[in-house]
Amino acid sequence: MNTTNTKTRTITIKKADVYFDIDKLSLDYSDIAAADAPVKADRIATETQAAGGERIIRRMCEHRMSDIRQLLQKFITPTTATTADDTLTTGNWVIGITITTEAEDNTLAAIADLIHDYVVTGALADWYAQLGVQGNRESLNLRAEAAKKEIRELIYFRPMP
Repeated sequence: MNTTNTKTRTITIKKADVYFDIDKLSLDYSDIAAADAPVKADRIATETQAAGGERIIRRMCEHRMSDIRQLLQKFITPTTATTADDTLTTGNWVIGITITTEAEDNTLAAIADLIHDYVVTGALADWYAQLGVQGNRESLNLRAEAAKKEIRELIYFRPMP
């Protein structure tokens, strides 16, 4: 990437908000699903607060963030701490990216929101797959992939001169 027309910016995704949204979304799905689904969805929300379930959800979220890092690889600033590890911290995901100077702040905000949505829906889809709730998994995976497609379109967008 040509550095003369670029700037380095930071995207921060709050892990606590991601975990909260996963719990909330799983309970929302239980309200509209079949008779046995509430038990399964309640188990998701309960287990994400317990040590075992929380570790599983965090690993699923880390996997989805790794996918985002791969997607943004061309734009990630080498000096930022974006390397994956096995530490399940409760901090935030921080990604330094280099983008064109024409990129608007609202574009960066939209990318951050889409990353959040991708991690939430993707990790929850992975969790439902583990529980064997296929219908919920498929619909969430479609939402996650739509968010990923929008991220790709926004990051590669070039304003016309």
